[in-house]
Amino acid sequence: TVQSNSTSVTSSASGAPKPAAAAPAPLSRGQLLQKILAQQSFGLLLLRLCVGTTMIAYGVPKFMGGEKYLEQVGYAMNFVGINFGYQFFGLMAGLVEVVGGLMLILGAYYRISCAALVFVMIMATLTQKAGLPANYSVSDFILSALHPLSMAGIFLSMLFIGPGRLSVQKQ
Repeated sequence: TVQSNSTSVTSSASGAPKPAAAAPAPLSRGQLLQKILAQQSFGLLLLRLCVGTTMIAYGVPKFMGGEKYLEQVGYAMNFVGINFGYQFFGLMAGLVEVVGGLMLILGAYYRISCAALVFVMIMATLTQKAGLPANYSVSDFILSALHPLSMAGIFLSMLFIGPGRLSVQKQ
């Protein structure tokens, strides 16, 4: 037979009293917030959402700008010695930004996406000089190249950090 009261349960098989399991106390809002903020994976999820959405927002206009705009974007390959297929390379840059941004958000094919986005951002940095007027100053170049260069650094960092636990892809 089993005998129970509010403090212990005695089983006839072993005869030893077992303490009753206490229900965990609910967390206060402050404790819950502290627990969420202590989660590295939640921070990585927010980073992936913000940066991925930004890249999608940069990639979509490349498709909406038509062939001429894709050609202008693809002209970046001229800076590394490739002087053909500018529309194709512009299309690839747009695809990397849109699909890569989506993969960042999901956390799937994460490191491949980060590496591809690093390359696209380095090429964007190189092309900033081409968009400046003939009498540009060093500070003009720094200000125009700062954004794609910093994005390249963010993607390079994300490549090493990984997607975190809250992702489709498990490390």
